[in-house]
Amino acid sequence: MSAVREMFESLVLPRMALTPGDRILDVGCGDGWACRALATLASQGMVVGIDASGDAIREARKLSLDFDNILYIQADAEENPWQDNFFSHALLIDSLGELRDMEAALRQLHRVLAPEGRVWIVGVDETAATAVRELLTRQGFANATCDAQIVSATM
Repeated sequence: MSAVREMFESLVLPRMALTPGDRILDVGCGDGWACRALATLASQGMVVGIDASGDAIREARKLSLDFDNILYIQADAEENPWQDNFFSHALLIDSLGELRDMEAALRQLHRVLAPEGRVWIVGVDETAATAVRELLTRQGFANATCDAQIVSATM
């Protein structure tokens, strides 16, 4: 198991305090491993995974056939196709380096998160943490914190 995946499962999932009806967005979902973990906890809600790679989306769909509450969409984080104020949580796991425009991606996250929604960014090195917190604040997020390579903020 990768260090980032272990960090997500041991530190982030408990802090997320998910409820069965939560709606969660995973940006840069890759093969969907986090979506499957989240879908089990949000059993009456939904998990949407987006990734710019069509190959990743196809693999995620193939590996998630047993889940009826996961939807995968090929899309860039900077051009998120989802409706405003929908998700209770948004998540980026080890995907900041893959964003074309971090500020635009965070702006989109702010748009799709519901009031009181929370964003979780996992795998942020110390050098980037300050910049990410500042960008979150500039996009309208509140209470941006960084702890153990995890940046989080609320709407």
